[in-house]
Amino acid sequence: LEEEREVTAELAANYPVSRNDLLSHLKLLLEGEALPFELEPSFSPSRWYLRAKLPGRQDASRDVKLLIAAGVKPVGGTKGLSSTASFTLRQARKSDLEVSRIFTEYPAGRTVLAILFNRPVDAAALRKSLVIDPEIPYTVESEYRYAILNADFKPGTKYTVKVRRGLKSVDGRELKEEREQGV
Repeated sequence: LEEEREVTAELAANYPVSRNDLLSHLKLLLEGEALPFELEPSFSPSRWYLRAKLPGRQDASRDVKLLIAAGVKPVGGTKGLSSTASFTLRQARKSDLEVSRIFTEYPAGRTVLAILFNRPVDAAALRKSLVIDPEIPYTVESEYRYAILNADFKPGTKYTVKVRRGLKSVDGRELKEEREQGV
């Protein structure tokens, strides 16, 4: 019995890139054959997520190659990627959930707090495990391994973000250590 598994790649550029330009320069290969994929936007215009279904057994380890062809250009730019970039995508190792980073982002003239995890996390589950001090009304959006905290954050105010242990990732991995950080 064959099962599908998914491969996800985060594409982060130093400048915003349009979906159409990126799509025309991307190729995903499984054992040398083109593999269909979806390209999903991020809250950040310079970050995209590529997702594809991989046929075959869950334990089968096969190389998936991502090619970004030369010429992809930033929005409004004239100079594109000078040479083709090639990456090998591998299945993530099975590990506990971890908070990789808590930081401030500034998309489209607003301020948000972002939490980067090593695995995808559901927004509703995170909200139950999250504390922001000083308290402020906020919403949580999840985007692959990122959680985006939207609120009326005041410039010059230091906020402490705490993610309590016990939070589980989408695939059931648990956060074993609480993480607290000021931003």
